[in-house]
Amino acid sequence: MRNICRNSARPLLLAALCALATACQTTRSTGIDKGVCAIWGGITYSASRDTPETVLEVRRNNARRQAYCEGK
Repeated sequence: MRNICRNSARPLLLAALCALATACQTTRSTGIDKGVCAIWGGITYSASRDTPETVLEVRRNNARRQAYCEGK
């Protein structure tokens, strides 16, 4: 009796896992919402007080913003 329960539980578990996996699909966007550009302002840094890593990350962030919001 115990083997019958184990054997029948495996297909049910597999079916449940398959159902969960298909529920996690990415939905494609129909467009780009540029409203975020109104609040995503450029960041400033201090060349004398910030580390070179911070300056680099700020420049990268600002370049991403410009490319996204201004299309450059």
